[in-house]
Amino acid sequence: MLSNKNYKKKQKTNLKTLTLHSNCPISLADINDAYNNELVLELSNETLEKMAKARNLLDHMLNQGQKIYGVNTGVGKLASKVIDKNAYLSLQKNIIFSHAAGTGKPLEEKVLRILLLLKIKSLSLGYSGASPDLVLFLKQLFNLGLYPIVPEQGSVGASGDLAPLAHLSLWFLHEGEMSYRKKIKPCQFWFEKFHLTPPTLQAKDGLALINGTQVSTAITLSSLIEIKKLLELAIRAAALNLIAGSGSFAPFDLKIHTVRNQPGQQKIAEIFNLILEKTLPYQGKRVQDPYSFRCIPQVLGACLDQITYAETILLNEANSVTDNPLIFVETSEILSGGNFHAEPIAFAADALAIATAEIGSLAERRINFMVDENLSGLSAFLAKIPGLHSGLMLAHVTATALV
Repeated sequence: MLSNKNYKKKQKTNLKTLTLHSNCPISLADINDAYNNELVLELSNETLEKMAKARNLLDHMLNQGQKIYGVNTGVGKLASKVIDKNAYLSLQKNIIFSHAAGTGKPLEEKVLRILLLLKIKSLSLGYSGASPDLVLFLKQLFNLGLYPIVPEQGSVGASGDLAPLAHLSLWFLHEGEMSYRKKIKPCQFWFEKFHLTPPTLQAKDGLALINGTQVSTAITLSSLIEIKKLLELAIRAAALNLIAGSGSFAPFDLKIHTVRNQPGQQKIAEIFNLILEKTLPYQGKRVQDPYSFRCIPQVLGACLDQITYAETILLNEANSVTDNPLIFVETSEILSGGNFHAEPIAFAADALAIATAEIGSLAERRINFMVDENLSGLSAFLAKIPGLHSGLMLAHVTATALV
């Protein structure tokens, strides 16, 4: 979490200003602010200086004739092809053009805001060798609310999010479309409207832009934000089901959960106790309730643990450098590696998918209980006049289909 000094309320607006520092990680609160379009970005002088040092080292080594992947060589299977020094800048443009081969519907603006935040953060850490002017331009577009049109299909993750990030980068070549307040126009239209001129791409700038895991991470972070909302709603709905279905409060006694060392389960039980203490005590009319009532803390708690795990992985990635090659000023090295591989994000996404499915499955079983008059003792399908009215019969069918 950034210290409070990095935040300041804007006069006359609800926006917060986040100043990026290399030694201050962005938090989930920052990402949530970007998601909800409530954030303005700034770059500290220390950050700009660090980027400039990496850029200078890159230029120095290039002038010394060191072979640098994607700077004076081709990329991918063309890495053995040496590029003439007069074509270094053309190479960066060509990398963007050739990789902008995505397809499908555009990513939502709220996802793009996270994407831009993550890309700016990654490049600002000073290991990519990106030109400071390039990062300042991205920051300017973020603050204006100008977003690229990025198709959602095209990345396999193993080589980074090359295709969608290339679409993100087209505006540096005065190509592609952008949206402003959901109005889509060619980027040149918006550049003229706002008097913007993208900086000329320098050696490695194009590669630094298109390489990384920011798209996969942004999509999964947006899912994380929505799943946390879903879990909160699921807890409230389950509590209402318990009360309306005359369920026993005994399974939520904290003594039960204290002897099982599962933090998510204990947390859910604590929340239920806070909810249930505001209702009249009721011990239920059954010897034991169905699992969908009795095991709410165990199931939703396990889901919470998976969500917590995914959040840790995603925040680690949000504060990482994931392109290639990387510049280390302290040791005067340029190293090639594989930080662009999105395996951690894939596992986090799978964990969120499993947790979401289980939240839905447990809810469907409680719906089944509530609409079955033989189980709940309530009106069939919760209809006022069963038979004349079908009540929630098909709502339950839809819930089953969704599960």
